[in-house]
Amino acid sequence: MQWTSCSNAEQSLMKKAYAGMISMEFDEAEYLVMIGGIGSTPTLCHPRFQYDQLKDGRVRTNEQLLYNVSTGQFTVPSVSGQCCLPTSSFIIEKITTTGNRGIMVGGSVTVNGDESTATNTVYIFSVTHSLIIWEILKSGAIPNEGLWPMERCDHAAAIISGDSTSPTLVVIGGTRRNQLVAERKLFLIQGDKPQLMNWEKYGLRIGVQKESLLSSETVEAAVVALVGGQFQFPPNTVLVSAVYAVSLSKPLLKRLILEIQHCIDLTGRPALSRHLKFAIAPVSTPSLPYQFFIVEGGEFNSDSWYGSIQRKEFCLVAIVGEKYLPKSSTNGDESEEEEEEQEEEAEEETEEEVVDGNSDSSSDPDNTKDPPGCSNGGQGESTSNEGVEEEGETGGQPLHEEGKEEQENERVEESKDHEEPQHEEATAPIPCTESSLDFNSKMVLSTGIVENMTYAGQVYYEEKRAKELVTFSAAKKLRALIEFIEKKRVQAEIDQHVYFSFIPSYSYIELKFDAPQNESFTGWSIKPHLKPCRLRRCDVDNFGDATYPVPPSCLISIYGSSVALSSLHYSVPLVGVVDPVTLLIHCSLRTAPPLPLPSKNPTTSSSTVVHESTALSRASTFRSDIACSVMTECTSLIKNCGIDIHFLVDKLLEHNIINAREKRGITDGYTKQTAGERMDELLHIVSSSICMEGEVFGIFLDILREEGTRRTIKLADKLIEKYNKI
Repeated sequence: MQWTSCSNAEQSLMKKAYAGMISMEFDEAEYLVMIGGIGSTPTLCHPRFQYDQLKDGRVRTNEQLLYNVSTGQFTVPSVSGQCCLPTSSFIIEKITTTGNRGIMVGGSVTVNGDESTATNTVYIFSVTHSLIIWEILKSGAIPNEGLWPMERCDHAAAIISGDSTSPTLVVIGGTRRNQLVAERKLFLIQGDKPQLMNWEKYGLRIGVQKESLLSSETVEAAVVALVGGQFQFPPNTVLVSAVYAVSLSKPLLKRLILEIQHCIDLTGRPALSRHLKFAIAPVSTPSLPYQFFIVEGGEFNSDSWYGSIQRKEFCLVAIVGEKYLPKSSTNGDESEEEEEEQEEEAEEETEEEVVDGNSDSSSDPDNTKDPPGCSNGGQGESTSNEGVEEEGETGGQPLHEEGKEEQENERVEESKDHEEPQHEEATAPIPCTESSLDFNSKMVLSTGIVENMTYAGQVYYEEKRAKELVTFSAAKKLRALIEFIEKKRVQAEIDQHVYFSFIPSYSYIELKFDAPQNESFTGWSIKPHLKPCRLRRCDVDNFGDATYPVPPSCLISIYGSSVALSSLHYSVPLVGVVDPVTLLIHCSLRTAPPLPLPSKNPTTSSSTVVHESTALSRASTFRSDIACSVMTECTSLIKNCGIDIHFLVDKLLEHNIINAREKRGITDGYTKQTAGERMDELLHIVSSSICMEGEVFGIFLDILREEGTRRTIKLADKLIEKYNKI
């Protein structure tokens, strides 16, 4: 494949993303039609188009360009009719297989100062070599107005009929206003063979059963991962996963198997699984927020971070956890029959909602209903809460023991005394964590779900003139943090992340800057921007809601004086976490003014130089002899962590740790070596490189984290832990 740049000589063109482009043929020539998008302020604004200035400094436009593929020339056409507004994140499709007509649907526009308003406007346009004619399509133009698309952006679409008289546009997925999108992806389901669509980077796996389609059929599955939005979950529940919008272009003959990652540590606590539930919400709703309700039938294994459920009809889907047990469930004098009657009443209400929510057909034999709190597929059949250990992701002392129910109740009451007024159980309704007051009045004992929720914390660095700005942020999902940093802090260097659980009696975690230090920090000044430097649990839980668009963060300014040591290694313990966690801040003294950071394009060479120099100063702190010893000791762990050998080889080649010849020797499909022998050879090369240069150890750790699975991330943390102990 050979690539050719189309715009070397067109420096006046506006640089933009989230635009639309289609190919059209007319006047015996092929053209690319480009419409709208968001980008940097253009050097030349064409008077026939609009350019809306956004608050983040970017510009949204309805600018239109034509590119002649044969001549390589750009032209700016004239426009007539009802032209589209400045729009981004929309779809455009060619209506006919040949010709010059297209359709544009949805997108994000600015309305009354709101820059993230989703629209359902539909435009038809016709293109010539010098003119684009626009027509807005009114809802009355379609006989059945119930088919009119809802407001959306970031969606997918396709023309599935090439018939010029009756083309069919299929619109799939998308998001509405005030939803935080982590990523979107389109999968193809082909033929009658079983398939596995693996999207573990965003916590989702989709299994397709054998004979779900005919051998000649193909179906599109559109998936959007959401880390926030206007969602309302059932009383007494808390969201413990991302929310996914799943849709199919055509129904399947058999159910899809959805496996969703949650943040509850079930290790050694199988009874907790009975309090995890799948919740769904119909996409088509007259008003926000989306109302979720519980569906039964999910399975949760104590040795996995994933829950699975089979679904035929699709919508928004997530995993929630029950927070409290009803008073009757802890009172041995009350009969079980009375409790079951209450649960049956709750079940009837849920079933009514299921009918309204467009769930799977109740006639399906697999769709059996269990009483709330008793998942028919759960691994923990026991209905007792005794013996449930409340500890963090990496262990800890059990806080609940058998026969000590009275102490448990006292501990819960004590916990409430320590909580701040804005905690998630506050009486004021908070999206994603709201609880029913009538229901809460009967709550006396935690299920253990909230206590065993794991959170992610992320450290990242930014250069601010003469100082280094270090930020620590926390959220339920690490991917949500990384997406925010990559989109909103494009110059930031992402560093170490940690997982932690809150101590039940704490409603916050606190960064302690007065802890004893193992290394001298003479000449350095470490100043947090807030005292006490705390992150409240309720703020962490609510990140992603419409009113919480920014993750809670602690900012620290680092200054190095003229007499400062050449490097700073400063430890900051976290208070309020189950297992000890200490953040390590690493900075190097600047001997010269930093290179200016580009304001628009983070991939320019000057940006690369700044980030590489910072990374080298940190990687050089690894001693090669210790790092080599750690690699030798942990070889079996590395081999069994599940990292893809092709990904590992590509990353090692990218960092010049191996060369192209060594890569071919390991990945050549004709080699007689087994997969294990190939990995042994590759790890031998890595270990040898680490023995000669400690920096390679840091690069290898970064590769493990970049793979992004819990196994590889945990392995990287374990390697660091062993290194620090030697």
